[in-house]
Amino acid sequence: GQLYLDQGRLDAAEMAFQNSIKVKPDYGKAYINLGAIYFQQKRFDEAEKQFQKALQIKPDYSIAYYNLGLVYFEQGELRDAMLAFQNALKIEPDNADALNSLGSAYIDKNRLDEAVKELKKALFIRPDFTDAQYNLGVAYMYQGNFNEAIESFKSVLAVNPDHADALNNLGAIYLTLGRKDDAAAQFRNALKINPENAMFKKNLDKAVHFK
Repeated sequence: GQLYLDQGRLDAAEMAFQNSIKVKPDYGKAYINLGAIYFQQKRFDEAEKQFQKALQIKPDYSIAYYNLGLVYFEQGELRDAMLAFQNALKIEPDNADALNSLGSAYIDKNRLDEAVKELKKALFIRPDFTDAQYNLGVAYMYQGNFNEAIESFKSVLAVNPDHADALNNLGAIYLTLGRKDDAAAQFRNALKINPENAMFKKNLDKAVHFK
């Protein structure tokens, strides 16, 4: 099943993992993999059931809690998502992915100090974690800590120069600070990557006509 999953052959992988469960109903990894397939297919209710089954077999299954959190997060169920990520971290405190996802959920709940704390932990564990660095920039931006946000987005762009959202956010900060030429340059760079993005176009227009 894992080979099919790695090849992106989801239907074949699904069948293989279902067969594994028939042979060995207490094989927790099969439920995790089956849930991951359903998650990729946006079959969230089915994914949730598989991760819950994995936890029935192994209550301290960190990856099951983490994946469950992703299911809730994708559906906007932030309270349940945060609880699931926190449960994953009780079992595996150094799980950088769970720390980043918890930080992202805190941003969406406007709990920005907590977001910064979790995202810094993720980056301490995995300094090259671009997603966490980007999310940290977002948290700083919403806090109004623009210098820190600029540094975070620049760090993202040093690794991934085509990160359009980082470019756009950097432009938005520059515009807020009255640096309209710098802002316009960032919005133009974002539009080179994603020419049809309406928000990037609107932001560039703001920068060009900024007074």
